[in-house]
Amino acid sequence: GKTYLLTANYDAANNDLSKAITLNPNHEEAYKLRAVLYQLQDKNKEAISDLSTLIRLKPDNAFYHDSRAALYAKTGQSAIAVADYTKAVGIESDYESEFRIRRGDLYLEQKKYRAAIADYNAAVEEMPLRISLYPKRAAAYCALGDKLAARANWQTYKKHGGQKIEACR
Repeated sequence: GKTYLLTANYDAANNDLSKAITLNPNHEEAYKLRAVLYQLQDKNKEAISDLSTLIRLKPDNAFYHDSRAALYAKTGQSAIAVADYTKAVGIESDYESEFRIRRGDLYLEQKKYRAAIADYNAAVEEMPLRISLYPKRAAAYCALGDKLAARANWQTYKKHGGQKIEACR
């Protein structure tokens, strides 16, 4: 299935991967590849299903929670996506800050500004030169009416090479 997937022969890939899963319902690699295949075909419901199976097989794999969260977010199911990102954050990995940023972005979208700021703060602590975080955090502070904190974030953004500066309205 992997060779067919890499050569964009999606029907053959799906057939091979589905056969592998039928023969071994716990075939992690086959589920993983089929989830990728479904994502490439924009079959989000099917990809979510395979990722859910992967999570049942390997509940401590943060990347499976992260991948499923991204699909839930893409399909407008942000509350479920936040729950998956929360699980990913709770699993020890080198990517906790990335998961926090993604969850923070959803919180910002949901107008849960304090939660977004908390996630961005944790990420900034780990990655202070990740300048893309400062405008996001500034937007959350602006929405809460904290112009001083927003301004400080815009200034840090500019100090580290950011170009566009916005003021709270």
